[in-house]
Amino acid sequence: AALRASDVPAVVILGDLLINGKHVFRCYDNLPRPTHDDEIVDATWDGHAWVMIGESICDLSIFRTAYELTQPNRLSDYILKYFGTGKGAFMCYPHQLPPGMKFVPKFALTDDQIYGLLEGLSHQARAHQQQ
Repeated sequence: AALRASDVPAVVILGDLLINGKHVFRCYDNLPRPTHDDEIVDATWDGHAWVMIGESICDLSIFRTAYELTQPNRLSDYILKYFGTGKGAFMCYPHQLPPGMKFVPKFALTDDQIYGLLEGLSHQARAHQQQ
């Protein structure tokens, strides 16, 4: 939403991430939505999320996830092979993806879903600070 206010064509996408034809993350469904205002939805979700900025894939978590997973595993092995260590955000056009990496879009988040995620993160941060 903030990017759209700046005329940047950005959309948050949910979907699958495949490495060498095998799922690393599989998205079965969209994020659950609240049924009324101020409802906190406590649900699990499987899948992967990234931002499409125009035609570019922007993935803010793929490197951090790969580096933090117990190794060896498919994602970490792939990321280390093609990108090495110490990387941050991933951004490229789909036709520039390394061989074997595939993002499969399934859902685009609405502004309400994005705001809900941000509110959920704020709620968790406040709860963590009170511990």
